[in-house]
Amino acid sequence: MNDGWNIRGILKFVVHALVIVAIAWFFVWGFGKSVEVVGQSMEPTLEPGQRVILDRVSYKFEDPQRYDVIAYTVEEFNASNIDDLKADEPAPVLTIKRIIGLPGEQVLIADGTIYIDGEPLTGHGDLSKSSLAGIASEPIQLDDNEYFVLGDNRKASEDSRYEKIGNIGKNRILGKVWYRTLPFKQAGKIE
Repeated sequence: MNDGWNIRGILKFVVHALVIVAIAWFFVWGFGKSVEVVGQSMEPTLEPGQRVILDRVSYKFEDPQRYDVIAYTVEEFNASNIDDLKADEPAPVLTIKRIIGLPGEQVLIADGTIYIDGEPLTGHGDLSKSSLAGIASEPIQLDDNEYFVLGDNRKASEDSRYEKIGNIGKNRILGKVWYRTLPFKQAGKIE
């Protein structure tokens, strides 16, 4: 009788564990997306080869905020259509950067300082600085659905300071970089 209860208890535990894993898998893959970090533009926050999970739901209910780390499509592509791609269609290239300028704001980089609407950007330590201004050496006015993004590694980042990239429309944002999954030793929420 005791052996029966042990086996039953073990089976019950296994079934509960499988249900929890299935629910977690549904939420992560149904509402998130796993992406590998490529390049050095987000160092030291994110390093090449690390894997992160994107929160693809939050921005359906709220707007991206300053200092959010986001993944967006490099070329003009409506990110909400990414799940509709056919198997033989190439997926758009994604890149990861940090939001600095919000819709309707004016961004200027002068003497290593980032200015938002004429006021120096403060907070987040060195993230409010940039020694290279690029096209932001002249004021850049963001439209109602555009964001100005920079990599944390300002010396090795191709971002909104470059005409080739420019401002990022909200429709190109796939999601907020939410959680680092690999390597396991560095797993945790992204700030």
